[in-house]
Amino acid sequence: MADSKEKTIALLSSTAVSFAATGATTLYTVPSGKKCIPFGFCVRPGADPVDCTATFGSTGTSANSILDTQTFHTNVDSATEAGWVLPVPAATTVAVPVLAASDVIQITIGGGGGGETNYVDFFGYLVDA
Repeated sequence: MADSKEKTIALLSSTAVSFAATGATTLYTVPSGKKCIPFGFCVRPGADPVDCTATFGSTGTSANSILDTQTFHTNVDSATEAGWVLPVPAATTVAVPVLAASDVIQITIGGGGGGETNYVDFFGYLVDA
């Protein structure tokens, strides 16, 4: 039977991420023999992220290759809210990188603050390499 992650946009990972310190956290590693087309991220803070900033990218491209700097507190300011972080289609086609097998998708916390109990859900789909 075919893997549903190859036929639909799927939840590829759900990862605990600390917003209390700067640095990169691995969200997903592309499996061998596959490529990954990223769709977006759902940020679920455990508390107010206090103007936390982050970029989304991969080790095979760059730290901001999927999305450049995002500020979470702007619209998601409590544990009762979640926020979608994704390229928004516009009049011009939005390009996203096609990530190779063994590429590591990461979130890099760049500043601000917030708690340590947060989750980032990564959505995308896989194609054969």
